[in-house]
Amino acid sequence: MKYKATTDPKETERERNHNELVRKIAPEGIVLLKNDGVLPIEDCKKIALYGAGIRHTIKGGTGSGDVNTRNTVNIEQGFENAGVEVVTKAWLDAYDKKNEKAIEEYINEKKALLATGKNFIDVMLSKGFKSPIHDVISAKEASKYKADIAMYVISRNSGEGTDRDNEENDYLLAGNEIESIENLVKVYDKVIVALNIGGAVETEKLMAVDGAQSIILISQPGNFVGNIVADVILGKTYPSGKLTTTWASNYSQYPFGDEFSHMDGNLDDSYYKEGIYVGYRYFETFNIKPAFCFGYGLSYTTFELEYRGISNDKTKVKCRALVKNTGKKYPGKEVVQLYLGKPNGKLEQPKKILAGFTKTQELAPGDKEIVDIVFDLSDFSSFDEKSASYILEKGNYKVFLGNSVMSARVVATINLDDDVTVMKAKNLLKQIEPFEELKQNDPADMADEDSDISDDNMIKMSHAWFKTVEPDYGKEIFIPQEAKAEGSKDNGTMSYEYSLDDVKKGDITLEQFVTGLSVDELIYLCNGTGWDVEKKEDESIIGNAAKKVPGAAGEITARLKDKGVDNLVMADGPAGLRLVEKFGVDKEGNLVEAGLAIPFMNEILGIEPAPSDKVDKYYYQYCTAIPIATMLAQSWNMEAIKELGYMIGDEMAEFGINYWLAPGMNIHRNVLCGRNFEYYSEDPLIAGKCAAAMTLGVQSHKGATTTIKHFAMNNQEDNRLLSNSNASERTIREIYLKAFEICVRESKPKSIMTSYNLINGVHTAANRELIKDILRSEWGFDGMVMSDWGTTGFAIMMEDTSKRDTRYNYSDPIECIKAGNDIIMPGFEKDLDRIRKAVEEGCLDINDLRYCAKNVLASNIYLTE
Repeated sequence: MKYKATTDPKETERERNHNELVRKIAPEGIVLLKNDGVLPIEDCKKIALYGAGIRHTIKGGTGSGDVNTRNTVNIEQGFENAGVEVVTKAWLDAYDKKNEKAIEEYINEKKALLATGKNFIDVMLSKGFKSPIHDVISAKEASKYKADIAMYVISRNSGEGTDRDNEENDYLLAGNEIESIENLVKVYDKVIVALNIGGAVETEKLMAVDGAQSIILISQPGNFVGNIVADVILGKTYPSGKLTTTWASNYSQYPFGDEFSHMDGNLDDSYYKEGIYVGYRYFETFNIKPAFCFGYGLSYTTFELEYRGISNDKTKVKCRALVKNTGKKYPGKEVVQLYLGKPNGKLEQPKKILAGFTKTQELAPGDKEIVDIVFDLSDFSSFDEKSASYILEKGNYKVFLGNSVMSARVVATINLDDDVTVMKAKNLLKQIEPFEELKQNDPADMADEDSDISDDNMIKMSHAWFKTVEPDYGKEIFIPQEAKAEGSKDNGTMSYEYSLDDVKKGDITLEQFVTGLSVDELIYLCNGTGWDVEKKEDESIIGNAAKKVPGAAGEITARLKDKGVDNLVMADGPAGLRLVEKFGVDKEGNLVEAGLAIPFMNEILGIEPAPSDKVDKYYYQYCTAIPIATMLAQSWNMEAIKELGYMIGDEMAEFGINYWLAPGMNIHRNVLCGRNFEYYSEDPLIAGKCAAAMTLGVQSHKGATTTIKHFAMNNQEDNRLLSNSNASERTIREIYLKAFEICVRESKPKSIMTSYNLINGVHTAANRELIKDILRSEWGFDGMVMSDWGTTGFAIMMEDTSKRDTRYNYSDPIECIKAGNDIIMPGFEKDLDRIRKAVEEGCLDINDLRYCAKNVLASNIYLTE
């Protein structure tokens, strides 16, 4: 076996360059929440550092979103690298001992779970390790460490497989943390609180601490986190991020929060009772003041935003603004945000929805910049379930401009003269358990807010300028095309002597090639190489579903090499590539040591290094951890995200990865979702734009594509394989599908991953309406659809549903094929057997199998030409 990884253990130039690129971009996603003149600290000689996040700084969340890097620069190291003396080493040493004991207890607890018969998948995805809360830091103790400045770092980790808790050391700050900060402000002149977290926390008690002058959301910026934080705190660079999720004053402010995930004990069904009122749409419409609103973020300087007019080219609208840095000392960047207020007619509307945004270049004090925000009103139509159409209702559309959703004020109005049908769709994803959605008490139009709008700021828009789209449903089928006129039988048993290379050369069509494949060959194409497919009898290395690149998540089949079909490789994301950082091979090139690309699991499972006499050489795959998705979105800088996408594409080419299983783009429906850090926002527009930018960057490289995920409504991690998301069709389309639509239309990703959950009673991987009607017919997606890993039930690795007290079953592989879920990952022999039997018995049309195989091969051609 030939590997693309290097045998040189030394740090590469690529590693250094990529780390520096992340270091340059990451501050754009750091959000300054409060600053009473403390930051930046320009002449810092000594600093007192406290909190779990100082030495155990979190670079990113756990699960598939983790990245194995050469090292992680913690916050202590970051300040020391900057030449600042850390005076609290004795306190940090004492905390290390507490943390080491907690890790030992955590590993023993997981080992005990395995000993009871739990499989390692369940153990791996159970609650991840949390650093323990320290004892209260007294004022007396703090006074031993002499410095003018103290920084306290609050860390929170979360990850795949479990949701967060509305408890201390998670969403809530612990009493010991608050009391310690209260004592620190008694001792130190300047106190900074930094939040090393992936999702929102309650800040009500923290904001009440008099003397905590600065609160800064440093998020989880990747493996250079310590250097990045020191750069910002010391003024070598500056924060310019804005929140992309609403931070409530307390958890009770979130609508129906008491029913989310495990909160009400029902893990089978989630009822999306808030409807379209997600995040700021709820807070703005129902006049609820959060702690920090959507789009909020301070700067080391100040800005003035001046509206400069509005114009249109038929349905396309351009709003112009002038931004000026009005500060005296520091440069900065500002985010200009435009919101739309749609008229309430037969469909009620949120008060504001994000319609566009832009970020300025760096502005020095006194500098100005003119910015334009352009949007098409067609893109903001609403779905009317009664007519099964996307519509715009006649009336006044208010245009709001500001630097956050709460600061945005009406500057212009668009008057639409008549109702418009933007798309004639059809009713899909039918709600089987209707329930009452949240409604406004009085959805009357708020006319008073635009009473002073002049004619110069009023656009008259004609309904005649709009075009109505009518999707061609039902075309997503496979029609056999024989390559030979004689001796051909369409029974799925004959294998023609053609290669995929003949398709690439144009000698035959892809349909002809697929028609000539046998049932077994078709089945191999529609299932990954897997945890038990194509596995040698003596293979003993657990967790490496890919053979070409150890630690990668999976591969397309290697059984059709004689047909010219490459077995392409998939690697997890979205914070970089998740591969094992080091693996060993014997003299024949066989893999003899790799382990798992998952923290603590090698220790828990007892995976030991191979004996030295078995290893001939080691290979190294050190990847770069980029900021978590939420932090990237907080940058509001699509060019920066595209640049990081290009960087990821570089590493994909280096290690031989074709499909990056990222970006994740589910909506932040509730702050307790354990995987929110992998997702961008509560708003579909910015989520879709971020994913499109990342995809464009990655796909700038030949042979590389993103796999946008999880399609769709994967908003809960507890019981995620068997959880049913119940929602109205309007809610699904406008909130939870919109980001995917934006990404598909703007960047044309060549792969998409369905989610584990059900939507209105049907598994997404087996949902023809979702995959064929919406994704392909309405949006024009032309790539490959894959399942998430084990959606058919971890047939080998996990227990049967009958052993679980759940309402729903796993996804059926036969139904997946019928729905157009092209490839089932990671691949199980039992699934192959079931599909084969279904074809033989006539329960599965061979053309459904061919349809999926064709899409897999089309993706293969795209990535190998």
